[in-house]
Parts: sequence; structure tokens; C-alpha cells
Amino acid sequence: MLAVLLVLLPLYNASASTGQVGDRDMTLNCEFTRYGNSGAATKLTKGWIPPRQTHHITGDEVVFESYYKKLRGKVTKRDDERIEWTYQERAKDIKGRRFGATRYYSYFFTTKKIASKMGFKIYRDFEYVWGTCSAKPKQTTARKSASQSFSKSVKKTEKKPARKWAYLRGNGDISIYHHAKLDIFLVTSINPEFNALYDRLVASPKTLIGVAMHWKDDDKSIGQSSYVYRHPSFTGTTMFGQKQAIIMRGTFLDELKADKQAFLEFAVTDLETDVTYAEQTTTEFRE
Repeated sequence: MLAVLLVLLPLYNASASTGQVGDRDMTLNCEFTRYGNSGAATKLTKGWIPPRQTHHITGDEVVFESYYKKLRGKVTKRDDERIEWTYQERAKDIKGRRFGATRYYSYFFTTKKIASKMGFKIYRDFEYVWGTCSAKPKQTTARKSASQSFSKSVKKTEKKPARKWAYLRGNGDISIYHHAKLDIFLVTSINPEFNALYDRLVASPKTLIGVAMHWKDDDKSIGQSSYVYRHPSFTGTTMFGQKQAIIMRGTFLDELKADKQAFLEFAVTDLETDVTYAEQTTTEFRE
């Protein structure tokens, strides 16, 4: 019966930071690596408990940025050693039948280890699998000031974009640039899906954005189900001349600087609404 429980989950992670036992509000960016004792096939277990997960804890409320919807859970225990929480959900098997499921989590403050298991109403439960997390506490006033200062620096580049930004790659629709001094990347496009992402960021600057990149020898898309998303450490919006642009910063984005003739499938998604923009880019196209 376990075979019907397989669910495909895209993977994504976020930037690391540190958190304290006393932090009531935090974001946990977790990676699970030990699946051997779940009692089920590893592939099946990973479908339900993906290797990379992000959980936002605010007081006794918890939000899991899952692949198909935003799950909301409750903290069930919190002390100096650990914090525990659960998510209740109604899932479907491959035959479309509904069943109840509970996700259990325990995060240990001192070791930064996390354990998770699945409880099912009509199927055999999964036992605990283990991983580690980085804990990012709620943004302080000092951090907000630093972020605002960075945003102001970005806006100063709007007046003379051609002198500040180096073109990297594109395809006639999308264009990707890099600003060496600020070490940030800028993306423009005339695609309506890109405009939807831009509008979303303008309306809600804290929108959780994921970026996926895949190098290929041809221009055939690998498809959204194969995207592995990572979080930029900073995202925002600006005007690039007369064009709307999304700006982002993150160490993993340095991949964009590679002067390869191969196609790079570049995808950006709003992980809260699943609005996704993807394009094939190459250095062969020059502005």
C-alpha cells in the first residue's frame, strides 16, 4: 500500500545564519541526510520528507513552504533543549483517494539537529529521519537598517545603468547583468510571467523567491518538476532604464558569471504562489 503514497517535491534551500534558544521567532533552513531508519524505501520517504526544507516559526505558529501549498502548523513543545511542532494535512494518493497525514518535527537548539516523521491514518507510518538546520532569528532593527542601506545603494545605479552593469547572457527576451561593485545580479524581460513576479515583489517585498539554474548542451527545457530552487540572500526591484528589473544577491548566483557557450536554463519562482518564469539563456546572444 505504501507505493501509492509517492509525492514529488521540488527541493530548495536558503542562506544560513545562526539562532539562539531564546529566539521565539526564527526561520529554519534544514537539510535531511539520514533516511535509513524510516521503515520505507528512501525514494518514497524523500517524497514526503524532502532533503531541503524551510520552516518559519512565529510564536506558536509555524509555516512550511511546501511544494504544493503553504502548510500551517502549531508548536507543541518548547524548552531550553528543543522545539517541537506538527502539521495536519489532507493528502491524495495516486488514485485520488483522500487520507489524513501528520508531519512531526523536533529541532534541537544546541546540536542544530532536526528529526521528522510522518503519521498516516490508513497507511504505515514513517519513522524519524534526521538532518541539520541553520536558524535565522527574526530580523532586528540593525539588520533592517543594513538592508535599507543596501537598497539605497542599488537605486543609485539606476541613473546610468550602462556604465554600472556588465551584460552576462540572454536570448533576446531575458537579459542578465552583473554589478561588480555591489556584487548583485539584475534580470530584465518582456515576458508577462516575469512582469507578474516583478509586480508581486513590488507589492510584497518579503516574497519568498527561489532560483534554479541548469546547464545544458541544447535548448530543450528540463521542465519545472526537475528544478532545484535556492534562495538569494537579497531580492528586490528597480528600473533599468525604461525596463522593470528584478535584482538579487547570493553566492550561488556566481554561476551566472561563467562564460560558457552552453545553454543555461534560468528559472525564478514565487514560492508562495508558484508563479514561475523560466528562460533558456546563452552567451551567444549579445545585446
